[in-house]
Amino acid sequence: MYNTKREPIGAQGIIRDITQEMEIKELLEQQRKQLDIIVESSPLGIILSVGELNYQI
Repeated sequence: MYNTKREPIGAQGIIRDITQEMEIKELLEQQRKQLDIIVESSPLGIILSVGELNYQI
């Protein structure tokens, strides 16, 4: 925002708090790493079943 002399007198914008979003992303990343460790170190086969789809890991 500028005055009649084209000097800046203010600013306008939007601010959004993403703290909770970043905390959730970090938690999901930690859980994914834990799951990777479990899957990689398991001596047994693991099957992931989602609806009618089956994935063997």
